[in-house]
Amino acid sequence: MLKAFVTKKTSAAGMYVFNVWIKGIPRIIAVNDKVVWHPSINRPLFTTVGSDKGMWAPLLEKSWAKVNGNYEAIEGGGPSEAYEYLTNMPTAGYWLTGQYAITFEEAWNLLVAMNSTNGVADLGTAGSSDTNTGPLNLPSNHAYSVLNVYELQHANSSTPTRLIKIRNPWKKDYGFTGIWADGNTDMWNKAGETYKE
Repeated sequence: MLKAFVTKKTSAAGMYVFNVWIKGIPRIIAVNDKVVWHPSINRPLFTTVGSDKGMWAPLLEKSWAKVNGNYEAIEGGGPSEAYEYLTNMPTAGYWLTGQYAITFEEAWNLLVAMNSTNGVADLGTAGSSDTNTGPLNLPSNHAYSVLNVYELQHANSSTPTRLIKIRNPWKKDYGFTGIWADGNTDMWNKAGETYKE
C-alpha cells in the first residue's frame, strides 16, 4: 500500500499525489489538502484523522471521491473496491447464505489461509442498514477488517472454539455482547484452557 503514496511528506503546496488503479489501469490522482470539516466536532466530516494526526486516510478518501464524482457517490460500498483502487489486488467474495453459499468450514479454511499468508480479508454482517444493530450488538450491513483468527483448544473437548478478531473501520465499539467479549472474564480466564493461534 505504501506504493500508493507519491507524496510521502507534508506538502508545503498542499497537494498530494497517489498511485492508484481504476478498472485495472494505473492512474495518478492529485488532490489538495482541503477536506470537508465538521466544525461542531472539530474533525473531518467523513474519514477521521489518525491517532498520529496523519491526514492520509481523509486524503485517500478524497481521491476516491474525486474518481467517483463526489463524496455522496462513495457512501457505502465494499472493501474490495478499496483493495483494487490502492493495490490492483484481485478480490473474491463468498457468502454463507443464498444460492452460491459456502459452508462455515469452507469460510473458516479461507480465513485461515488468508491469515497464514498475510493476506487481506474482511467480513460483513447481514441486514439492511448499518444504523441498526444485529445479533451480538454489531452494526448490521457493515464491513469489518479481519485482524486474526484463533482456535481455542479446550482441555476437556476435542472440538476447538474458533474466534475471528475483527476491527470496525469506524473505530467505534458498539458494545459487542457475545460470550467472547473483552469484558467477559469468565470466558477468558477459564482454568485449563489453552489457546492455539
